[in-house]
Amino acid sequence: MSASPVEAPPPSVVIAEDDRYLLPVMVRMLKPEGYAVDTAPSGTEALALLLSLNRPADLLIADLNLPDMSGTLLAEAAFTQGLARRVLFVSGYGEDPHAMAPVLGKPFSCDELCRRVAALVRGVAAFLACVSV
Repeated sequence: MSASPVEAPPPSVVIAEDDRYLLPVMVRMLKPEGYAVDTAPSGTEALALLLSLNRPADLLIADLNLPDMSGTLLAEAAFTQGLARRVLFVSGYGEDPHAMAPVLGKPFSCDELCRRVAALVRGVAAFLACVSV
């Protein structure tokens, strides 16, 4: 009797967004695409969530203007501690010249969000496949 192959866990996405109306919409956009989605309404809560995960998040989606810290500070802390592999910022204020990663302007469509997330997550998966050989 052969052992059944171990399925890889779904790509993990952590969303740090303080807009209580937008956050559940983003979850509804991403879950049908096969992502494991966790959410936090602040940077502090997002860091605690990231620390509680068993592995680094494949993608951190962070609002650039969270109530307790900037999205860039959150991403910097997450990367420094090895808690996230990639980041996508979202902002209602347009591009941020200081952002260290792509910025998706609000409002955005489901297609826009899903395309950006897929491209970033695929980049992580392709990289991990190369280094694990």
